[in-house]
Amino acid sequence: MASAYKREFLFHITRGRAGKLSRRRVTKAEAERLRAAGERVEAREGERWYVRYRDAAGAWRDERSTARTKAEALRLARDLERRAERQRHGLEPLPGDPGMSLGELCRWWLKEKCPPASVKREESRLRNHVLEYPIAELPLGRVTAIRFEERLREMELAGYSANTINHLRVVVSGIFKRAGKAGLWYGPNPLEAVEPRREVERVYVTLRAHEVAKFLAATPPQWRDLYACTLYLGLRKGEVFALRKSDVDLTTMTVTVHRSYERSTTKGGHVDTLPIHPQLVPFLVHAIAASSSEYMFPRSDGKAHTTAINMARHTRAICIRAGLPEGYDHHCRRCKRNGTPHVERHPDHKERRCPTCGARLWVTAIPRPMRFHDLRHTYGTLLAQAGSTGCACSGRCGTGTSR
Repeated sequence: MASAYKREFLFHITRGRAGKLSRRRVTKAEAERLRAAGERVEAREGERWYVRYRDAAGAWRDERSTARTKAEALRLARDLERRAERQRHGLEPLPGDPGMSLGELCRWWLKEKCPPASVKREESRLRNHVLEYPIAELPLGRVTAIRFEERLREMELAGYSANTINHLRVVVSGIFKRAGKAGLWYGPNPLEAVEPRREVERVYVTLRAHEVAKFLAATPPQWRDLYACTLYLGLRKGEVFALRKSDVDLTTMTVTVHRSYERSTTKGGHVDTLPIHPQLVPFLVHAIAASSSEYMFPRSDGKAHTTAINMARHTRAICIRAGLPEGYDHHCRRCKRNGTPHVERHPDHKERRCPTCGARLWVTAIPRPMRFHDLRHTYGTLLAQAGSTGCACSGRCGTGTSR
């Protein structure tokens, strides 16, 4: 039950040489010791009224008030306890730590709770969309669904996709959940009232069955085994770079996938044993013989590749060399030099003439907008075309969905 009181202070009373009394504030333990020694100790009430109540976490709180009377202080204590009760039931937002802002909470999460493998990516996400904006300075109690909705609306107007906005919403919502478990936040999660944006399902660029051989033939020798392993096993980039020789068993024709980059687990957190296609065997044998380290596809120094490597650039360059571009841009260099550029896009690279000046058009191959991860989608697509069910595809790809 809420209450109001004045604090009691203890003073050691002494008399100086001139007979003047002086007092010194002492602790309770020191006062007992002085009294036992026959010294004079007096107790006096302070002038301030203090209120005592249970906060939203159920813990007792003692705060100094500006109340002038006990009745006024008692009313304040009861009001604070009623508000805390409403906060416990989610009827009012909880401020959490009054001195903590949203930006400080995000930094706490990055330092204490964010998975090590995701720190760099999430720090960049929060810095670009939260930490460098006024919303980061808001105290936690003022971070409401309305305020965060305003920030997401700003991102929409700036041209960010629904996928980017939804990812930010999920991350910040997770931060509040973690803060609740750590005792930094006890109220309702303000992000749960923010509606997710509707995403347009993405169309992935994949290789067709007859293009796989052309793609591998055009792949540079140092990358050919890696790309073949990705296409025939459907591995993620981190999984194929973390693959070790001991994970490949050519006797039982299986590959065990249980690592990703430097992590001892995959993205899904489980171990997968995948069958080896007979056409993949020569590539695996060559990779094992060519590697001088424990990894199947190491760097030149024998260590595993990191996330810094840009495999999308290599993938698009291979598509160009294999004759699998998005199309061909035919542009007139003479018109461009004269300040009136002329460009035509065609599916072939036949010789064409500029309709303006008659000069021969210069041809540039436009690479497919293909990422390294799209090779994994190629694997799943070819499985589905071969008659595999959704469950079989998701099981072979190590995912929880057949999308």
